[in-house]
Amino acid sequence: VTGVQTCALPIFEVARQVDFGPVVLGSSRTEKLLITSIGDETVTINSFELVQDERLDFSLIEAPESIIELEPGEQFELNIQVVPSVPGIREATLRINSNDGDEPEIRIALFTQYIGQARIIVEPDEVDFGRVPLDGEYQSAGMTISNEPVNPEWNKVLTVNGIRFESGGTPDFALPLEGVVFPLIIPPGTSNAFNFEVIYQP
Repeated sequence: VTGVQTCALPIFEVARQVDFGPVVLGSSRTEKLLITSIGDETVTINSFELVQDERLDFSLIEAPESIIELEPGEQFELNIQVVPSVPGIREATLRINSNDGDEPEIRIALFTQYIGQARIIVEPDEVDFGRVPLDGEYQSAGMTISNEPVNPEWNKVLTVNGIRFESGGTPDFALPLEGVVFPLIIPPGTSNAFNFEVIYQP
């Protein structure tokens, strides 16, 4: 008589990567990571650890402060958030330490996407100051530079290296841009637009 000896093990199933997609600079996106106990014994998760650069763009939302025990068939959802602080792809690694019989430490890749093309929109496209008396008070007009990609899913930033008048203009116009640091980094969306003034004093 022959038989097969089986060994009951705690094992859990989890995605090995989390793609946050294109996330706009400065905004946030949260994804859920589902952990499922698929073995024959109780899974004990001892810790979740994020490994990332010094900007700390990724975070665990309401992560458990103590160990988690999952009986066979039980599930646990972990919420992971990213808030990109610089343009480009953001990446991190989530380490899950447990009593899993196959892999005591599982590493999960976390990343965003950086796609598309920026599109500059300047409004208004012309400014009429009307009749301004000589030696009178100056007149000002507000202008806006925004980044409005053709595809709303795109998240490339717009880089503005400077704002100036074309050569040959008159000295009656001025750009009060004191304190503005170039290059300007403008994420997509009208709420991220850069506003400034043009002044005219004949």
